[in-house]
Amino acid sequence: MRKWIPFLLFTFVSLVACHDSTLDEEQVLYHYDKFLQDARELFSHHVKDGDIYYNQKYHTQESIEQFLSNYMTETGVKALINELFVAKEGKLIYKEQFQHYLQDRRPIGSEYREDYYHIVRESVLNPGLRFVDGDEVDIHEENGLILIEGEQIPIYFYDETSMYAKEQFGRFGYPSFDQLSISVSLVKDGSDYLVEQFTVKSS
Repeated sequence: MRKWIPFLLFTFVSLVACHDSTLDEEQVLYHYDKFLQDARELFSHHVKDGDIYYNQKYHTQESIEQFLSNYMTETGVKALINELFVAKEGKLIYKEQFQHYLQDRRPIGSEYREDYYHIVRESVLNPGLRFVDGDEVDIHEENGLILIEGEQIPIYFYDETSMYAKEQFGRFGYPSFDQLSISVSLVKDGSDYLVEQFTVKSS
């Protein structure tokens, strides 16, 4: 089984050999991984108002835009807000699938239902994205954009023969194995790289 290695621990020597040498690929992957790590904040700090859940820390257009401006272009921010949130009664609340998940949680003392992975698998919240090795993606520049692309990248969440791992991950609906296809475009902004577009497909 392939060892799990987050982006920040990649060996980038092979990347330089395989990709466009004019790009600072280490910095591209660093900023991309930082984005993935911190984007999880958008589905956290849950509070309930009646039957509706929202993020206590990030529930206004301004607060989300300010948070994401460190990682994304204005176009990217709008796309991600539309993917995760919907406006209601002066707040940005989680979209329907996230509402159902939070509303159906088991009582205190037990774990979340098994559909967590199902609702995040094709979003920036998919934790498997940070298991993708740098040499499994193609990084190149095209029409002023820096592209990170990969097709059907194997992701191993746990050894399916391990009953302990299966129990731990299974509580959240994780498969032992998944395949992710990703397409990310970024723009260079000074020394930073900002995400313009992001898609992930799970199979």
